[in-house]
Amino acid sequence: MADQPIKGITDPRLVIQQVAAHETGHAVVGLAIGRRLKNIERIEGRPADSYLSESIKESYATNFHVEEERIDERLLHLNAAAGMAGEASLSGKYYNEIGRDDLTRLRSAGVTETQIKDLIMLGASILQANHTFVEDVWNTILDAIERHEFDLINSTAVTNDFGVRGKKFTDLAGLERIFRLGS
Repeated sequence: MADQPIKGITDPRLVIQQVAAHETGHAVVGLAIGRRLKNIERIEGRPADSYLSESIKESYATNFHVEEERIDERLLHLNAAAGMAGEASLSGKYYNEIGRDDLTRLRSAGVTETQIKDLIMLGASILQANHTFVEDVWNTILDAIERHEFDLINSTAVTNDFGVRGKKFTDLAGLERIFRLGS
């Protein structure tokens, strides 16, 4: 969290809810596209490779097992946009400040603003298809953040639960449209 509140949010509890929603989006969309969740963690301070504000006292990261070489780069872009989709799905709005790292990395990879918006919408549709699961993950992360834990979720349990309850992403044509039209 920052020394200053996130622009547009004055209640610290709402910041925590948005952060939990953001990480939920990454986790659930990552699972839906076939990634293996490693952990969701709280990090003291601001990572060196971060674009977040210098005033950040702690940050959060959703990590996956390294298998990117086998995953279509467009799916990785979808997963990067999924944090903002999580915020929008759970609260109706996302904050560029919370997603600054994701947005900067997407833009650096050549993803256009239109493509980013479309990826967020596609991510939101994945989250909607997994609504009950999303709520459960969000509440688990929120509780762990409030208890100031470093490891926010049991990734093995969440991955196994998604295997039983989750709906995998299958709209590759929709993903193709985003990148074909946005190029």
